[in-house]
Amino acid sequence: YYDNYSILYGENEEENKTLYPKELLDYYDKCFEKIRGLTTENNVLDIGCASGEMLCLLSKYFSQVQGIEPSKKLAEKAAQKGFHISNDYFNKNICFQKKFNLITCLMVLEHVNDLNDFLEAIVDNLEDNGILMINVPNGSKIVESMSYFDIYPEHINYFTEKSLMELAFNHGLKLIYMEQV
Repeated sequence: YYDNYSILYGENEEENKTLYPKELLDYYDKCFEKIRGLTTENNVLDIGCASGEMLCLLSKYFSQVQGIEPSKKLAEKAAQKGFHISNDYFNKNICFQKKFNLITCLMVLEHVNDLNDFLEAIVDNLEDNGILMINVPNGSKIVESMSYFDIYPEHINYFTEKSLMELAFNHGLKLIYMEQV
């Protein structure tokens, strides 16, 4: 992660313009709706919340939604949308007032230096029987399709289904569902 994402997110974006393709937003919306059916609780943390677009989607289904974002500029944009935002890097030294029933980690894990520390922090902040939703690039698909243009310098981790499951299992997490998009 970088402290200033202006290269990726642009300096002159319109206030109501989304940074994500409609298909991706629709996909996440369906995922959040399914997860809503799995829990009666409402306490959600979005790790790497950027300017708060996923928080907006999550707030359709959950009443207590907050984010953590290392970029000051993006954290301020998310906060302007009315969300509680911690402007910091997520790690095991972060302390929240209570644990979360749902933690989303969307397009973040591929940027993390210390995966074990990161997952340990997630487990520490996740309620027993809580849900963790992860979205990462599919390393196997990139290699199989020779889509080497999908390899980015800021992505320091790539995952296969097996490596992602092993990482989760090594931290006491159980797989509920996995799919390739």
